[in-house]
Amino acid sequence: MTFRRACIVCLMAVLTLLPVAAARAAGPVGGAEGAIDRGLDFMLKGKYEEALKEFLDAYDVAPGPRTTAEIGLAEQSLQRWVDAEIHLMEALTASGDKWVQKNRRVLDECLATVRKHIGKLEVQLTPGGPATAQLKLNGELVGLLPLLRPLTRPIGRALIEISAPGYLTDHRGTEIEAGKMLRLVITLEPVPSLPGTPAAQRPVPPPSIAPAVPLGPPPAARARPLTWRTPVGIGAALTGVAAGLLGAYLIHVDGQAACGTPPCRNLRDTRVAGLLSLAGGALGVGAGFGLVLSDPPR
Repeated sequence: MTFRRACIVCLMAVLTLLPVAAARAAGPVGGAEGAIDRGLDFMLKGKYEEALKEFLDAYDVAPGPRTTAEIGLAEQSLQRWVDAEIHLMEALTASGDKWVQKNRRVLDECLATVRKHIGKLEVQLTPGGPATAQLKLNGELVGLLPLLRPLTRPIGRALIEISAPGYLTDHRGTEIEAGKMLRLVITLEPVPSLPGTPAAQRPVPPPSIAPAVPLGPPPAARARPLTWRTPVGIGAALTGVAAGLLGAYLIHVDGQAACGTPPCRNLRDTRVAGLLSLAGGALGVGAGFGLVLSDPPR
């Protein structure tokens, strides 16, 4: 059956399942029934994406065989064959539902049309290989081997990729045919072992790492020679100390008799010189310490 004919069948199904126009003309309907009515209107206008959204909203409000069937019919119109089969089959399993009983013939015809666009794929690993492996179809991860059940896929070309740690990835193309089961048994080849290593071990080569170079004790630090700052600073500090002591002495003897035997009218006038010497000594001590501290450490 061509896609055009499939669309005609789907449209007939919509017309068959369409509620009575008078019921909708009475006014807007809310809840699940309102969403279904809007979805059917979208189907008649060819707006299948909008219709599917309304049917999904209706299912959220009142899940049941009818809303499930409407979802499947919209997915059939969008050529989402795998999803359409799932929902149509789910609706048809509700054999006791009155709505399903009334419209079973139309639903069966739509399901038969959908199944002309899908096939089954079963993939197995040979014994002795990995316990599990990733399965990708057309670049999409679809599951892990072993599969619980065969996969339902749209007909056409399929690129299969199977990978597992320690094994070479298997790439192959195949053709999925309508209504048929394609069975594949895959043997994954292990990664080649290193030369001289028993084949049974089949290790995966580790990443190459440069050998560690042993580190010896650090070389002894050589003492740095003294610079001119340290000796000059020490000398300046000592000179400053001497000048300070001299200044203190001059201040102490200021105003005392300069001759040895009294009465002596010649008195010492050394206060100013003592103050100058004391100030110079303080400057010398400060400069000396500054030079010593500014010398780089050895």
